[in-house]
Amino acid sequence: MKLYYNIVWVDDDMLSTKTDREEVKEILNEYGIRANIQTLVALPDGSIQTMIEDYLTDHKLEMLVIDYQMPTFNGDQLVKKIREHNQIYLPIIFYSSADSERVLFDKVSKLKLDGVYITTRRFLQKKIKDVINSLLKKEQTITQARGLLMDSVSEIDANFHKIFFDFWGKSEDEIKKEIHEILKGIVKSKTRDTDKKFKKFPDINSFENHLKEKFLTSDYDTYTRWRITLKLLELNGHNQNEINILKEFATKSNGISLNDWRNDFAHKSEEKLSLSPAQYKEIRSKIHEQRDNNDKILGVL
Repeated sequence: MKLYYNIVWVDDDMLSTKTDREEVKEILNEYGIRANIQTLVALPDGSIQTMIEDYLTDHKLEMLVIDYQMPTFNGDQLVKKIREHNQIYLPIIFYSSADSERVLFDKVSKLKLDGVYITTRRFLQKKIKDVINSLLKKEQTITQARGLLMDSVSEIDANFHKIFFDFWGKSEDEIKKEIHEILKGIVKSKTRDTDKKFKKFPDINSFENHLKEKFLTSDYDTYTRWRITLKLLELNGHNQNEINILKEFATKSNGISLNDWRNDFAHKSEEKLSLSPAQYKEIRSKIHEQRDNNDKILGVL
């Protein structure tokens, strides 16, 4: 299940496609997917052939949208390049202002390539929407959603480690002591006083080394890492808006939290799971939100 859709758009007059490209972004946004559209301008010098060839080596490419008739390059030549790079199933949308749809269909059908769609310039937006809808319905499955949730939450969880130690180094001693007591209380609440794990909980002097060694291990689960990271940001007076978004990772103030989604998909069988189109979008949107927020906290954005 995709979070991003990588599209290469080829035309000799790219300015004329601006509205179409914006519409494609809106179409994908309806699914919670972000469009990465790379534009390639076909110049009379024939350099477009090399440019397209470079992109065809990228197996993360989801779609190619191309004007069938351009100076020094046309659809027949493109198909040859695709076959050379073993991209025979890459969805391609050909459009043309010069030819009718029937004429274009006759040309393209002779090429015998799977995943080729045709339209006139007038109906380009509709064709792209229809193709995207069809492709995404096929890949929006419980298995795909499970994989996306596992991978994405693991990535976000790893960022808690980065955020925590970024702020830990800036924290006053009193804040560090409070975090120490909070985590100690969490460990105690999950074990009996006689439990070896609680008895071995480090004192404040060895606490930092303990966290560096154990933070991302099975000693602490994702929920615990999120709790102490959130608390550290709050104690340091970090940006409240970013704190509020981070809270949404594992709280239910706005529907099912991303952490809850992950837990459901990790422990329930496929037969007991079902998602509506709106829920697929919700999962993608929550992942984007948490990723972006983590990057802002870390100063990446």
